[in-house]
Amino acid sequence: MVIAKYMDKNDQLEVTTFQQLYIEIDAERKEEIIKEFEQTGLHCYPVGSFVKSLRTCNFCKGEEEGMPAAKEINKRIAGKPVPFTLKPAYTGCPVGCGEPLMNGYWHHEDKSCL
Repeated sequence: MVIAKYMDKNDQLEVTTFQQLYIEIDAERKEEIIKEFEQTGLHCYPVGSFVKSLRTCNFCKGEEEGMPAAKEINKRIAGKPVPFTLKPAYTGCPVGCGEPLMNGYWHHEDKSCL
C-alpha cells in the first residue's frame, strides 16, 4: 500500500530479475518517501554503479540457516558505490541451491562483472 500511495494510475512498477522494484518518485520528496518506505520494512538503494541487493535462492529464500547471514551481508554491502554494477548472490542453506551459484558462475564466465 505504501508503494501505491506514491504512484498515479498511469505509473508503472518495474520488477527486475534481481527481485527489485523500480518506481519513479518526486525528487523533491525523495527523503520523505524513502523514510516512509524504510519504516514499513522496504529498503531503498541507488540506481547505477552500486552493489545491488543480495540475491538469494528463489525456492526457499535461504529460510533454513542462511537467511540471517544473508540479511547481515546485504545490510553491509548493498548500495555501496563501485566502479561498475555489482550483483552479488548468496546461498546459505544445506542443500547448496544452484541458482545463486550459477548466477555468479555465468557472470564470471562471460566477464560481465569483472
